Amino acid sequence: IEELERRETELTASIQELDLEQGQEHLTSLSRRLNDLRNAYREKDGELRKLREALSRHHGELEAIEKQLVAASPINRLKESMGREVGRMLEQVSPDAKLLVEGLHIPTEHVTALQAVIAEKAGFLVAENPLKLARVFEQQVLAKAQTASEIPGLGVLRAGASSDVDLEQAGKVPFSSLLELIDVDERCQQAACALLRHVYLAPSLTEAIAYFEDASFVSGVTLVTPEGDLVTEHSFLSLRHKGGVLQLKSRIDELKQLVATLEEDQAGRVFERDEIQKSIDTTEAEHARVLADIQEKQRRERELTQEQGKVRGHLQAERRVAEQSKQDIERIGRQISETKLRLEEYVAEQQQVEQELAALVPEEETKLHAQLRELNETYLKLDARRRERREQLGQVAQEVEGVRRSLDKKRSQLSELQLAGQKSELEEAHLRERVEHDYGDGGIHFVFEAEGAPDPLTEEDRRERGAAVVRLKTRIQREGEVDPTSIERFEEESVRLEELDKQRKDLSSAAKTLRKTIERLRDTSIERFLSIFSQVKENFTKLVPRLFGGGKGTLELEDPSNPLDSGVLIIARPPGKKLKSIDLLSGGEKALCATALIFSMFMVRPSPLCVLDEVDAPLDDANLVRFLSLIKEMSVKTQFLLITHNKGSMSASDRMVGVTMEQPGASKVLTVSLQEAYEAVA
Repeated sequence: IEELERRETELTASIQELDLEQGQEHLTSLSRRLNDLRNAYREKDGELRKLREALSRHHGELEAIEKQLVAASPINRLKESMGREVGRMLEQVSPDAKLLVEGLHIPTEHVTALQAVIAEKAGFLVAENPLKLARVFEQQVLAKAQTASEIPGLGVLRAGASSDVDLEQAGKVPFSSLLELIDVDERCQQAACALLRHVYLAPSLTEAIAYFEDASFVSGVTLVTPEGDLVTEHSFLSLRHKGGVLQLKSRIDELKQLVATLEEDQAGRVFERDEIQKSIDTTEAEHARVLADIQEKQRRERELTQEQGKVRGHLQAERRVAEQSKQDIERIGRQISETKLRLEEYVAEQQQVEQELAALVPEEETKLHAQLRELNETYLKLDARRRERREQLGQVAQEVEGVRRSLDKKRSQLSELQLAGQKSELEEAHLRERVEHDYGDGGIHFVFEAEGAPDPLTEEDRRERGAAVVRLKTRIQREGEVDPTSIERFEEESVRLEELDKQRKDLSSAAKTLRKTIERLRDTSIERFLSIFSQVKENFTKLVPRLFGGGKGTLELEDPSNPLDSGVLIIARPPGKKLKSIDLLSGGEKALCATALIFSMFMVRPSPLCVLDEVDAPLDDANLVRFLSLIKEMSVKTQFLLITHNKGSMSASDRMVGVTMEQPGASKVLTVSLQEAYEAVA
């Protein structure tokens, strides 16, 4: 009992040490963290998707503007109007020629002002030798052109490094030189200085006008405002318009900077998303490890609980036995006391009997000695008779053995005589057959008469033997002649029989192996099916209350003894209703049950794509909200294609795909990103 009590205490302590509650809390914490990480991953993925879309738009715009800038090149215009040969000749004369605007780097706020000053000159070429290009233009373009309208414009500025500014003039003008406000490549500096040496940027038109109204203004200065107004001492020109190659170049620089920023931001978001994915993988591994640990602890707890129950049962049984033993001890103690009393009485009686025997001993002793002598004499007589009978028995045994050997010898002789008689009969029958065959039916009498022997058979015996001979002849004729190759055929058939027998054994062995394999496959299939079925059942049990907003549901096998061929019974109980078969549910309840079953299987084995056709049609608003919430959660691992007419389902989707028919007989597929639509509306 003490050993069992100690074992029960140890089992209780072991169950408490498992600390399943703390493990469950840790698992719940990991689940929440995993859910947060997945939400963060979806957010980062959405941000990346938006960044990629923005990059795609900006790349498209950048490519289009760059094409416009290339098309603005005078050489390209000459190629289009005068032929590619002329363009190639110009390129050969000055292969390093490029647009002036390509060498200018202009802040956005000064683009309009610079556009007003240099206007179409921004599209002029910058080359080392403008005169060579002019000569080719004269010979190849002007000479071949039929009319003046066919001649495209061509402007060429000299390339070279020069950033000299008229410092004396700049010191007298109270405004900033426009040339100092922009960055110019070394190759284009001479051309830029030629165009902008005396151009200054006035903050406003009012100040520009006021400058020239003052008598101290510097002659030859051109003032331009940020809005594109040009003021000189002799003229005023307002060119407040957008466009031109400078605007294109400025937009290209802006887009390149924006694309670089977006690509850097995209790389950072990709890194953050990858880090989140690593955290998800780590957390999932930790979650799986903790779950396996909890399952192992639960299994261990069940084992310890079962063992504890057994120990408690044994302990209770031992206690009952101990109690019964205690009662037995008390009862035996009482019996011992009673026995002691009786023993004392017996001792007293024995003493009295001994006293009485003491008086009778001499007489009885004399009688006993006399009886002992008589018994001794009787024993001696019986022993002598026993030895005599033993000798007689030995003699009889020898006689029996002799008779047995003689009998065996006679039996052996009898067997030999019987064999000899049978042999003689066979030889006689053979001789009779030969004689009858050679001499006819009377031949046997002739032989006996020739030998002087009497006929051994009577007339009746001869008739019987004759009939037997006729029957034997008939049988021999029916059997036909003896085949001399019968022995060889027999040997061949024996070899073939052995081969067939070997094949039969091989087939039997293969059949046994196949049956074992089939049984093993069936056992494995049953094991895997039951494992997956239990997981699907557990998920279904959790999803039904979530989709119904309460209640419960379960899955049962119709034939648990044959799970592979058994049907599955789906049982659901919506809130406030009795547990009943799915056949008795409403259309919406059936749809929710089917959704719960499909998603239960997806939770065990996710599918990359799921198509749901009008599943939400029978659902009310409350059930639709729960249904869409579950769709959003499951879309992390599965892409859902929902065919629906429900506006609520449409509003919850990421993208909508529809078919329209703008013209009769011509359908068109349209795709709309709801996120982009919301942003456009905002």
